[in-house]
Amino acid sequence: MILDNQNKNLKVHEWITQYTEEGELLMVNKWIGNAGSRRNDNLTKDNLLDGFEILEFVLNNLFAKDKERITKKAVRINRRKKP
Repeated sequence: MILDNQNKNLKVHEWITQYTEEGELLMVNKWIGNAGSRRNDNLTKDNLLDGFEILEFVLNNLFAKDKERITKKAVRINRRKKP
């Protein structure tokens, strides 16, 4: 979707939730990015690998194969609002 001038100032959170079907999954990478930008959030290698796995899943449209497992992981991270 091409954003018009009216929507160019949306925050990442708003854009993900309003303009993507996979918002729940993509929100994971927002939380991981937020944690990675702060020294005290104890971001781990496993957190990064989770983010990469979920992003790869979205990009490859593998919903039929791993949808339930990946969605559960995304929901868990989003509920905590951090990795």
